[in-house]
Amino acid sequence: MLLPPSYRAVYPDLARVFYSNMEIDKGVLTSNVKGTPTSLTVKGFGEAVGIPHEGAGIRINVNANRPGYNKTEFYYGIARISE
Repeated sequence: MLLPPSYRAVYPDLARVFYSNMEIDKGVLTSNVKGTPTSLTVKGFGEAVGIPHEGAGIRINVNANRPGYNKTEFYYGIARISE
């Protein structure tokens, strides 16, 4: 197990930044939060959050080609900070 069962600290703002910066390449999730690079395998991430890490493929960058989609606007729309 990646995180001990007693680990209960949750930081929603950091989680939002992690997910908004996350990229997937060859089964490795990478992100950068407050200048700290983070890498996890899909298996390690699945074990950490308790979800399956095998199965159907996931579409990546589904919103990237959507008209009017702007990653920065989306991030600030869900974040508690302003531009």
